[in-house]
Amino acid sequence: MTVATTPGLPTYTSRSGKQSTIDLTICSNNILHKLETKSLADHGSDHLPVLTKVNSAPEKFTKTKRPKWKFKEENWGKWAKEIEETYEIHNSVQEENEAFTKTLINAAEKHFKKTQSQSKTKFCKPWWNSQCTLAIARRRRARRQMERRPTTANIIEYKRCAAKAKRVIKITKRETWRNFCSKLTPETPTQEVWNMIKKMKNGKISKNPILHENGMPVKDERTQANIFAEKIEALSDNLHNQITEGQKLTINQAKEESINTDYNKRFSIEELRECIRTLPSEKATGEDDVHNMFLKKMPASKQRELLGLINRSWRTAEIPKSWKSSLIIPIPKPGKDHTNPDSYRPISLLSCISKIAERMVNTRLQWFLEKHNKLSPTQCGFRKRRSTEDPLVRLEHQVRACLINRQVNITVFFDLERAFDTVNHDHLIYKLASAGIKGNMLAWTEKFLKDRTFKVAIGNSKSEEKHLNLGLPQGSSLSPTFFNLLISDIPHPHNTLVQEYADDLAISVSANSLEEAITKIENAIRAIEQWATNNRLNLNPAKTKAMIFTKKRLPNPPTLTIKGNNIEWVKTFKYLGLTFDAPTLTWKSHIEETCRQGTQRLNILKALAGTTWGAERALLLQIYIVFIRSKLTYGMAAVSSAADSRIKALNRIQNAALRIALGAKNTSPITALQVEANIPPLDLYIREYCSKYYIKSRSQGETHPMMQDMLEDQAVENKLWTPGVFKKPFTKRTQQWMRWWNVPADLQIEDQPLQTIPPWNRPPLNIQLELTEPVKKGECTERLKAIAQATMEEKYTNHLHIFTDGSKVEKSTSSAIWIPEQNIKKGWKLEEGEHTTIMTAEMFAIKKSNGMDHIEPILHREERHCNLHRFNVIPPSTTKFFIL
Repeated sequence: MTVATTPGLPTYTSRSGKQSTIDLTICSNNILHKLETKSLADHGSDHLPVLTKVNSAPEKFTKTKRPKWKFKEENWGKWAKEIEETYEIHNSVQEENEAFTKTLINAAEKHFKKTQSQSKTKFCKPWWNSQCTLAIARRRRARRQMERRPTTANIIEYKRCAAKAKRVIKITKRETWRNFCSKLTPETPTQEVWNMIKKMKNGKISKNPILHENGMPVKDERTQANIFAEKIEALSDNLHNQITEGQKLTINQAKEESINTDYNKRFSIEELRECIRTLPSEKATGEDDVHNMFLKKMPASKQRELLGLINRSWRTAEIPKSWKSSLIIPIPKPGKDHTNPDSYRPISLLSCISKIAERMVNTRLQWFLEKHNKLSPTQCGFRKRRSTEDPLVRLEHQVRACLINRQVNITVFFDLERAFDTVNHDHLIYKLASAGIKGNMLAWTEKFLKDRTFKVAIGNSKSEEKHLNLGLPQGSSLSPTFFNLLISDIPHPHNTLVQEYADDLAISVSANSLEEAITKIENAIRAIEQWATNNRLNLNPAKTKAMIFTKKRLPNPPTLTIKGNNIEWVKTFKYLGLTFDAPTLTWKSHIEETCRQGTQRLNILKALAGTTWGAERALLLQIYIVFIRSKLTYGMAAVSSAADSRIKALNRIQNAALRIALGAKNTSPITALQVEANIPPLDLYIREYCSKYYIKSRSQGETHPMMQDMLEDQAVENKLWTPGVFKKPFTKRTQQWMRWWNVPADLQIEDQPLQTIPPWNRPPLNIQLELTEPVKKGECTERLKAIAQATMEEKYTNHLHIFTDGSKVEKSTSSAIWIPEQNIKKGWKLEEGEHTTIMTAEMFAIKKSNGMDHIEPILHREERHCNLHRFNVIPPSTTKFFIL
């Protein structure tokens, strides 16, 4: 071995400014001639980094990345002004869309830059900003000055600049981490958090292995893209039977009928602006490269132009080609061999302009289907006020009822193979026509689904264009609604519980004997088989599983079959994130797995607790609540039936998290930590969580599956207090917890039905919080009244003023509205006033004033000619509007 460092190369500077070579590079003699060493610019340490270059590079694979737009806030005004000046009349929707897109892109290329497509290894940290650049530049300038002239003044100046640079970096790191934490959700992948921590700690993120074909690495990105594209296209071959002539006739008649139905009317500017308002700012662009920020920053004239384009497409059923084209990005599946093309999940990037139109259509379609009860009542996926917990709680109730009555329950979990990717377009259009969809919506939807194309993008390279003959466009807001309608006619055999969450299906039957249960479940399986065949869906026998829940001693169950294949009997099965365990549903497997994952996530807190930028108490507690507690308590409406000893295991995870976040010792009383962190014990939090879910479910009335099956289950009521009952179903244990808190279990909850007025016909809600003069809390009452009166007279002269308020005294709570122009006063005494907050009372008054169904009879009684579309609602405080 020999020293490869260049003699005299300075690598260290002492406090006095003296330089020396103490950082050495050592290598074997056979590669000494290939090495070059040199010192680099300082990074804040008294040691300089040493670069050792080996003049012998291995074979490299060229990696590129798709360019992204780089926006500057100060350039948006110039961009908007330029696009506002361009408008032309075109012969077709295709030409109009191309011109509209070209206008946005051309203006963006003038005023904004893009990232480079060639991947470069450079210093790039998520917390780095211009302040860091300036501070580091000043520090390096001071160091060079000190090295040239090591005077006392220069040494002091260098130390001052170095200290300031450290302070700036520390502050920016903290701000960056705060911003990242604010965007965390329970669904955020653990790997994403770890990657961010590694970036913050100057770590390196490993890249995915390169794709292999026939055992050989594929070096060219375009070749890789074509490999993926061919596989995707092969899966979309339309091998299903086409629809009958009678079904085609139904479709054609529906397209020609009811063109003037309400959902077929032109889209309004309010609908467009609402969709634009809810667009996420940080989303990848489609193949047309139009960014969501272009749509959010467009001037009003360009919004009207876009509305005209969408309405023209809606009226003529002509869809621009870019709206039916997707750019597919293969994302590696975790834990899979990333050299295999089958180990990737295709993610589609659609045109942002197309997604605006799709959202507007989907809002109308969803309202129509919900209003006319066209969806399966047990479908809980992709529907408002439904969640994964609904089918989980229903299944848990079914199993508990079976155990209470000493019956046998058999549950079969079905797998629909590539359900969204194998949807037959013609059959879906027929289902839409059969549901009553006619005119523009049916014709537009048919054109939207047919003749779709895609390209696969690897880095900055794209595959050849391919065609999709089957399936729903992945990433489209319409796809979940289409799928829900497609499977809406799923059979519900007598005495069979059917569970649906999108394409996750399960059926459950209970009987007094195994033989009776087997007969019931076989009949249900045959019905599901026939239904899947009729809807061109493919059941996967290999992934379809069955479980038996009972307290009886049973022999080995007989074989169940599906499509001629045996269904495997299992002891545990993971359904919608919860692991059900047979035969008595103890939740042992689920809680053990949850504890394991919770312990892994605790490592995130441990990794952050020792840093200067992530160890703030509030941030650590926020990470625990969003990222760890949400994992521990997912599905607790069902899992809360587990034994107390198992719930305590979850509580220990929370206790450990509080000790880490608060920096407490192991001997610190956990109750003191809970008070300090303002976080309740996990068992109390679970009971509160279950009570809120119970109340939310009851507020949805008879349409909610829980109301249909669980609240009045006499099979449970009759044996609820027998010695054999060791665990009550969800509704009974939750009602017991509510009684402990003096909340009546039969609390009268007002149903929240679907709005009778279509969302596209509702007047826009315009919230204004500005007054003519600034005011401060606690100012003179007379001055506040005068400013409020001046604001109403100046801005809202032609409006009807409606004042709202709520009050609470002892055990009574009331709400009221006052309309001085019409001398109308109306009040409501709320039921269960003892358990109603003042906030609820004030929000109830706003609801009564703003809901057209409620205010119209009041106003018409006194003044039938007043304009209901121009009225002001004045609440007691602006907090209520922030909640709205």
